[in-house]
Amino acid sequence: MKKLGLLVMTLVTGWLANSASVTYELPAVQKGEKTYLVTLAIVDAKNPDWVVSTFVAGKPVTVTPDKNTFTETWDGLDENFMPVPPGTYGVKGIYSPAEIWPVDGKYHAITANFHSTVSAFLPTKDTPENWTIPLPFQGDPVHAPLADIDVTPDGIVVSC
Repeated sequence: MKKLGLLVMTLVTGWLANSASVTYELPAVQKGEKTYLVTLAIVDAKNPDWVVSTFVAGKPVTVTPDKNTFTETWDGLDENFMPVPPGTYGVKGIYSPAEIWPVDGKYHAITANFHSTVSAFLPTKDTPENWTIPLPFQGDPVHAPLADIDVTPDGIVVSC
């Protein structure tokens, strides 16, 4: 995950919520496209660890050879959707390369790697083209991807 850096901006608003535009640049590509997940936050200019508002969270942004500069709009509200007082604020951001995960069809920065199956009915690691074929039965009652992973102190992985 890469940091976009800290940008200090002066927000000139009254006590009513007004918007402010934030422009940022992602790494350029020579050919093709590359998608990143971008998160932007408004922070206290004097203490960048103090997040005032996260106004973009994990947004998929696709860079092309012609476009690697993007603009997002902050609505002037804090994390509790209350207007912030006028003043000087900073912008902090991070980005991470993302790919579509076939399990849910959404962009993810980190995906589980298919290792093996517990049934002869399921596709194997060597046949990824079969991963998207619907099965005549469902073994997952909530039809959702892996929700949580934890590792015990002795290195045993527990997942659900």
